[in-house]
Amino acid sequence: MTCTCTNGTISCVVERCKGNSCVEPVRPPGDCCYICPYDVTVRKVKPTIQSKRNVTTNGDTTLVLAVDVTFRYTRSSTGVIGESLWQLSAWIAPVTPTHSHTVGYTEQVLNVDQASQSYIEGDQFIFRDVVYPFVAPTFNCDEAKVCVELKRGRNAVTTRPFRFSSYPQSSTPLVGCISLCTGRK
Repeated sequence: MTCTCTNGTISCVVERCKGNSCVEPVRPPGDCCYICPYDVTVRKVKPTIQSKRNVTTNGDTTLVLAVDVTFRYTRSSTGVIGESLWQLSAWIAPVTPTHSHTVGYTEQVLNVDQASQSYIEGDQFIFRDVVYPFVAPTFNCDEAKVCVELKRGRNAVTTRPFRFSSYPQSSTPLVGCISLCTGRK
């Protein structure tokens, strides 16, 4: 309740908390009402190669990727709005286990706008035109694949707590790969 006094008249406004339909509402410090946190669970990350360009003769290559993200819907799941929400890493990996190393690991391939892309529950969610530059490995394209991993942004900024997890277990890495031969242009 908030009260003010004007010319000897006291006016009070009674505020009521809205009902919450989430499973685990949280109360932000300093507030008296509980709110539902942003809660997203990712099931699958699937990259596709939009285009492949050789930029220089020394093996520098740029892939332009689209990454389709599939979410799991539950009673507690929501969308999320904010800044720096997502981190998408990319690398080149050999197809056969005889090569155990990865090439061209980049921790964040999303630009500022892509990293802040809002997710509305139920809508299709795709990162488009993700630019991934790397030095081409000595593999043939059928011997290597490009892989991506989605994580919650390290410095995510939201107006509510932001819960991010993977399915089927919260420890499951959200990695998707596709052959370098796919989508060649």
